[in-house]
Amino acid sequence: MTVKFKFNPKKDHVAVKEYGILGETLDKPIAKTKAGWLKVATIPIKNLAIGLYQRDIDHPRVNRIKNAWHNDLGYINVAEIKHKGKYYYQIVDGQHRASAFSQIGNEICCIVTNSFAPVDNFLMANNSRNVKSLDVDGEFWAKMNRLDSVIDARSKNDEDNVKFVYDLIERKGYKPQKKKNKSDINFGNHVASLHKIFEKYVQHEGGNILQDIALENNEDLNVLSRRIFKDAADVLFCVFGANAFTYSKPQKRTWEGMLRFLRKIEYKYNKQRLKEAFKKGKYYMPTGRIPRETGKGIDSWRLTALNKFGSSKRVIYEREKWTNLFTAVHDFTG
Repeated sequence: MTVKFKFNPKKDHVAVKEYGILGETLDKPIAKTKAGWLKVATIPIKNLAIGLYQRDIDHPRVNRIKNAWHNDLGYINVAEIKHKGKYYYQIVDGQHRASAFSQIGNEICCIVTNSFAPVDNFLMANNSRNVKSLDVDGEFWAKMNRLDSVIDARSKNDEDNVKFVYDLIERKGYKPQKKKNKSDINFGNHVASLHKIFEKYVQHEGGNILQDIALENNEDLNVLSRRIFKDAADVLFCVFGANAFTYSKPQKRTWEGMLRFLRKIEYKYNKQRLKEAFKKGKYYMPTGRIPRETGKGIDSWRLTALNKFGSSKRVIYEREKWTNLFTAVHDFTG
């Protein structure tokens, strides 16, 4: 059954000219092939448009899709609209894929529907209750599976990141595993989160500085990045003890703050001296020691150091405060 809806081509059929999505109309409907209950067609990019209900184009996302394009995953969903003897084809799901493909080819594979109002089609395709994006944990373990099942250059690149973090946690005495319920306190459950932190705060944020260091020392950039992250892990485990990171959360802000601190000092450090400097944080505590066995050494160290250096307690979980805190303790004790 076809649903009736209002349609004003001048207002409701929007071109994205920079990507060749021009919204040009056709006098006849596109030829379609039935695949089960689906209708499939190859439609020129210039005959497509988007609706006002669509999200704004995310240009960096378009570039990422283009760079990782694969034809087997490159279809989009379009609504076929007949209006005053003309045929309009409106993208209801896949505007970023279409924008990316416009830089590769002229025609794109489409699933075509005229059973719903275009906006209803869009809402069904993007309903958050029905569509769930891959979370950090799911992505990590899918990549681990890929390492065992696919042999190509991409596997080697992923191995530099995924397998490195996996092995690092394993060497700390934990078994990397998928996240379970919150009552299961095991640092191995946080392997995916640590992998994401490594990618963001070392490889991405530290990229420019690390590139210069790698060039200066004739060192492989990936090897250098992994060494920086391993050093950060060694310092954190030495200062706070392994149990501090086995809470339901891996003390994410602490890791982020440490990595940003290392970037702040442009990675000019001696690991042993860092351990000694941060261990002195113990002596700022009323008890004179960090209760590592409870896993609260991080909180105690932080609160005592905050009192010592006069930082605000209201935002102590922010990574910037951790960065500043590590910097202050380092400068004071170093």
